[in-house]
This record gives sequence, C-alpha cells and structure tokens, in this order.
Amino acid sequence: MTPEPAARPAQRHRITRIANIGAAPRALVAYFVAIEVVAVIWVTVEAFSAPLVLGDLGRSLLIIGLAVGFEEGTRGVASLRLRLSEHLKPDMTTVWTAAAAIVLPPAYAAGCVITLLIYMYLRLQRPAGEQLYRKILTGATIVLSCLVVSQVIENLTSYEIGIGPGMGAALAAGLALLAYTATNRLLVTGGLVLL
Repeated sequence: MTPEPAARPAQRHRITRIANIGAAPRALVAYFVAIEVVAVIWVTVEAFSAPLVLGDLGRSLLIIGLAVGFEEGTRGVASLRLRLSEHLKPDMTTVWTAAAAIVLPPAYAAGCVITLLIYMYLRLQRPAGEQLYRKILTGATIVLSCLVVSQVIENLTSYEIGIGPGMGAALAAGLALLAYTATNRLLVTGGLVLL
C-alpha cells in the first residue's frame, strides 16, 4: 500500500490559500456560521441560567491568571513558533480550556475560555498575522467542546458508580477529555470535508 502523496499537499495548500472568509466555499461559510451561532446561543443560555458562585468565579480567575502568566512567560517562544509554523499552530490553549471545562460549571468555563481566547488573539496571534475569522471559528469550536465537557461532567457526577471518589473523578476527567477531543475533532473534520 502506498500513501497518496498528492492529496495532502493540495489540501494544505487550499487551506492556507483562503486568506479571507469571502474566498471560502459557501457551504463552508454556512458551516462556520452555524457553529458560531450554536456557540453563542448555548453560552447565552448558560450565562443567564448560572448563579453567581464566588468559588467558581475564583477558580475561573485562577485559571485565567495561570494561563496569562504562562503565556507572558513564554511569549517570545510562542510568537516565534506562530511565525515559523506554516500549518499547525501549537499552543497551550487546550491545557487551560480543558481544565476550565472540567473544574468549572458551563457558564464559568465558557467565560474563562472566551477571556483566554481574546487575550491570546490580542497579545500573540494578531501580532503574528493570524486571521480573525479563523480565531473566531476556533474559539466557537473550543467553547462548544468545553460546553459538551461540562455536560459530561455534570451527568457523570450525578451517578453513583461505586468505584470510590478518586477513581470516579479520574474516570470522569478521562471521559471529559475524550469528549473534548471528539467534539473538537468532529467540528474541525466537518469543516475540512466541506473544504
């Protein structure tokens, strides 16, 4: 079996060639808008239904503080990595957003994630020339992944599974990370299929 060498570079070239949203296929734009609308509606519903809990607010601020501290401490490396990498843009966003999704209720997790994504765009990604429409779509995808994780955690913690609190928490965290990855990959793959 030989791999298809021509398919990969052509697809990568097409992805980097779409410099603005107007150049993207209509089905892809509709898909982007649908993801963003669902994210906005879900976050709005969660925000208006969530009570103000100081402990959750404190945990949100702690995650934001740790993330900003880390990003500022490694800013030179992060900016260089963004400028030098052609396709994949590795960063620590998933570490902070997954942590927020696991330990915070949905509204607080979404607020924490949105705050971090705005900070990262303004401080690191915009100066590196990153496209705003791509960051909005990425943000909506991450927020939806976090909201799915919050639902998984909420549903898992409502059941007594009889394996002890430590193992139950580890199982819930593992399943939550699996849900985060699956949701994110599914949404991204849907866009790639439409490309």
